[in-house]
Amino acid sequence: MAELLQKVGFKYEHEPEVSHPVAGKVTGKIPAYVRGSLYRNGPGMYEFGGRSYKHLFDGMALVQCFCISEKGATYQRRYVQSDSLRRSLSANAPVTSQFGTSEIPDPCKNIFQRYLTYFTSAPISDNTQVNVFPFNAGLYTSSETQYWNRLDPVTLETKEKVDLLDVGAINLATAHPHIDTDGTLFNVCHVFGKGLPTAVLKIPPKTDTSKCVGSMPKGGPLCRLDSPWKAHVHYHHSFCMTQSYIILINQPLLWNVPRLAFRKFTGDNPCSALRWFPEGTCRFRIIDKATGNEVHPDRKFEADAFFTFHTVNAYEDNGHIVLDAVCYKDAGIIDALYLKNLTSDVIEETFKRLDKPKIRRYVIPLNVDKPQSTDPSKEDFVNLKGIRATCKKTADHTFLCSPDVISDVSVEFPQINYNVHNGRMYRYMYGVGIHDDTTGLNSLIKFDMQTGKHITWRESGCYQSEPVFIANSETNTGQEASAELEDNGILLSAVNKRLPDGGSECFLLLLDAVNMTEVARVEFPGVANFPTDFHGSFASEAWTNKAASLDAQ
Repeated sequence: MAELLQKVGFKYEHEPEVSHPVAGKVTGKIPAYVRGSLYRNGPGMYEFGGRSYKHLFDGMALVQCFCISEKGATYQRRYVQSDSLRRSLSANAPVTSQFGTSEIPDPCKNIFQRYLTYFTSAPISDNTQVNVFPFNAGLYTSSETQYWNRLDPVTLETKEKVDLLDVGAINLATAHPHIDTDGTLFNVCHVFGKGLPTAVLKIPPKTDTSKCVGSMPKGGPLCRLDSPWKAHVHYHHSFCMTQSYIILINQPLLWNVPRLAFRKFTGDNPCSALRWFPEGTCRFRIIDKATGNEVHPDRKFEADAFFTFHTVNAYEDNGHIVLDAVCYKDAGIIDALYLKNLTSDVIEETFKRLDKPKIRRYVIPLNVDKPQSTDPSKEDFVNLKGIRATCKKTADHTFLCSPDVISDVSVEFPQINYNVHNGRMYRYMYGVGIHDDTTGLNSLIKFDMQTGKHITWRESGCYQSEPVFIANSETNTGQEASAELEDNGILLSAVNKRLPDGGSECFLLLLDAVNMTEVARVEFPGVANFPTDFHGSFASEAWTNKAASLDAQ
């Protein structure tokens, strides 16, 4: 393992489970309103029988849980018991196809059995190693396929595999669904049928068991948008939602669907079915949540080509949609995350050549029917005070949206005060900083989206996970409830630290989200390292107790 990767806390050997909660040692004071569970999800196992999966996104899902109260915190982690994991463990080889790794023959099968497998299509992976979130009374893990896995919120035991093909008639879904204020879940998906449509999946919050598929309420497509190509669809990792609209970013990174479908016969992995078209553009598609109709279907709101994993937020403002996303100039980051690049001596040069992600703000005006200038090509249809992003007409029914780059500081894994401000006007964003002097995610940053200014928390040798915001729910006598103040709360982050002597330690960090100063940290005896993770969420103690009681019935 390269020394550099040890410094950033990345490991791709088998991370052991921590099946029983480990009590932590608290330095500082945990606020009383931080009561609940922080769940984190990411890859924990790459190697089977001396052979390894090849991409950072391939490892088997390992979910961590930090159960927190003002009295302290406990820690545990368990693998999601997916069919992909079971098959690889049984064969003692990485026999299931993952994002960057082709399926290999199962060494436990004889020659005839292996021959027969070539007449069946490669199964879609149920290794849900990207995200974890509460929905209704269930805790679910997700990736970019048609499967979710439901876990016990207390023990992390895998309880159920959910097939979204049965729930909502879709084949691929983003890893980042949105949950509306009424509990309705939305996601952007692909359907491998006539027209190769992109669909917005809508799943209601109701729990009428007669309309459920397992634990999941029956849902369906809110809308379908046929692909403009015969054999390709756009890649989506996330999307935006406002109070009234769903916004898709159709970026010029495309799935080749036939190549994806026939990869078992060609020996390809799913990632090889992706192709970046640098001459292409991004197109914003706007769907009305109430009707399922596309807004201005006869017009194209486009932007120069960019790639994004993660949107930040979007909101409506005086006849405009303001959309923020963490953007790269191209999709080179995907190839850079093959393990051969992460463990080689060229990693520093590789990441120096890569474009660093920046926060961009795009504005889409909803009223473009009445030009206010005699030369429409020079007219900016954005009419918002303090906004530098523009939208100009470039051809009949085509408009070019040019962004405002909020800050020159690079950042990933954006988070906001989601429960109050998702889909609504907001001011603050939190993320993990990427600095020019390193290749690691080694700071936590708060951005003021109005001014572009930022505050940073950074400690030598530390590498942080995505920060998760917990609002202050306490009410001060005679004052406005503090939870109504957007940044009044705590940020939670799982931190790995490399010590000068080459050793390591880890801790759960609690920061004051107003000024980014440390409030408390919790260390867990016997736990020297947190596994690599991608995303997580916080569930209140009340939700966890309710979900656990329903799960026990």
